[in-house]
Amino acid sequence: MEHRQVKLSVAVAGLVVFMFWNMRCLEAGRNGDVTDAGPGGSRVPPTLALTTFALGPLRGLIVDALWWRMIQHQDEGNHFETMQLTEWITALQPRFPQVWAFHAWNLSYNVAHEFADPDTRWQWIQRSIRLLRDDGLRYNPGSLVIRKQLASIFLDRICRRGDPGQKFFQRNWALQVMLFLEDGSAEEIGRLRDAAVSAEELAKRPGVAALVSAGRTVGLDLTDFRVVLAGSTWTDGQKQACELPEHAPALRDLHQWARAQGVSVELGMNLGQMLRIDSEYGPFDWRLPQAHAVYWAAGETTFAEFASQGEQIQGTMIRQAMEEALHNGRLLYDSTSGFFMTTNNLQVVGRIHDYYDVLMQGDFSEHTDELHRAFLEEAIAVVYSFNHDAAARELFGHYVEDYPLPPGVTTFEAFVAAQMHRVVNARNFRETGSVVHAALFQAYFWLSTGDSQRAKGYARMAKLLWDRHQRRVAHAPERQLPPFDDMKAAARSRLLSREMAPVLRGRLKNAAAEIEVGAGDGHEVESVYLGEHAARGHGLKEKRLQADDRAREH
Repeated sequence: MEHRQVKLSVAVAGLVVFMFWNMRCLEAGRNGDVTDAGPGGSRVPPTLALTTFALGPLRGLIVDALWWRMIQHQDEGNHFETMQLTEWITALQPRFPQVWAFHAWNLSYNVAHEFADPDTRWQWIQRSIRLLRDDGLRYNPGSLVIRKQLASIFLDRICRRGDPGQKFFQRNWALQVMLFLEDGSAEEIGRLRDAAVSAEELAKRPGVAALVSAGRTVGLDLTDFRVVLAGSTWTDGQKQACELPEHAPALRDLHQWARAQGVSVELGMNLGQMLRIDSEYGPFDWRLPQAHAVYWAAGETTFAEFASQGEQIQGTMIRQAMEEALHNGRLLYDSTSGFFMTTNNLQVVGRIHDYYDVLMQGDFSEHTDELHRAFLEEAIAVVYSFNHDAAARELFGHYVEDYPLPPGVTTFEAFVAAQMHRVVNARNFRETGSVVHAALFQAYFWLSTGDSQRAKGYARMAKLLWDRHQRRVAHAPERQLPPFDDMKAAARSRLLSREMAPVLRGRLKNAAAEIEVGAGDGHEVESVYLGEHAARGHGLKEKRLQADDRAREH
């Protein structure tokens, strides 16, 4: 009996000590000293927060219960309950980056996959981005785990074609970014960085204080960047008061400041960091997701550090995002018609080439060797399609230094033609005619977008194939293709017969809209950076022999 009373006394004493300790925790929480229990403030119900504080070390049991409950709701298809439980779990475990990364991955992949329409999937992808960027990084600044998951969402869920709604996602992301960035260029970002001053400094600029005062008289708080950016929703009276000629310079300053604030607050990005990333890894079109994938994956990592790391997870993500930018990293957008299209960003070719040069020198493998070969083959064809003949020939020169030419290919022209044939696997004259027609169709399409150099590049590709085919079958007139001008007219007519944006149709129907097939790289053609080639002479053929010897030894 006495033994039982001793046990009971010890238990009671332990509970008293436990309660006293938790009272101290609660007191600290009231004084603002406890921050881990509930980031995000009202996201955690007060009862849950109080219970968690009271249980102290046993809070893990509550978190475990919330995890199980979240899994149950997700299995039952209760996705909004899943989202709320996700917020509670991350709020109660704010200093664990892996928790944030898992829940964002779960929302953007598993939960989003449950919905058929792309708009709803996009909303879940956006929730995952905000969870990491707005909350996860706030409590884990600079966390590589969180940044890599953010980069993965931009790369896998928005850049790539794994989801049928990929173009929808890209368009919606671009429209969101265009609230703050009009053309997404480094020049624009530089202007916004210079405009990113404090509200106090802004008020000292000529006319700004008077404009802010005028706004107040009509119910506008122009010190709120969101109000400034919502100018299209102002009433007529508000516009008349704030858009007077004498306010024009101050309104421009205010608008630049508001856009800079939007990038910082709404996108969670640092304008100076964006400029550094663009300079070292780009240039990029920052309206598109490739740039954002590189931004979050790279962080403070310099290009030299990135290239020397080789194909680690972080490095692979950056390299893949850069290659995605080569494929679809330039935006063509017309706000009037809503025309939206992504195309190649030729200007990243050199930085990708620089990366492979360093990689092949310091981290050679059969895998990286094949990646390098595939990159050069694609880059040559893409650069040539933009009418950059000399640049494409220079890349071809690097290719033949490191790799044998395909069987039957001995010249640059034959190599370019082989790349086009490989894409569609054309082997006979009918298929060759289809390739020529497809290239001409692309030429007129790019002419309609206003990209005359891309149009000329595709037309030159078509003429190259047409000439080669006609020479090859000169002895058999029945196998020859129609006259080249006739094929051009047919391609143009086919494009005009399709539904297209009025602005594109207008350019194409213009009497002067004809494509001249001539040599590229004239003075009007933007130069292409092809890389520094710091590792030229890295002896790939010898490295392949050494790799083969090692393989045989094993």
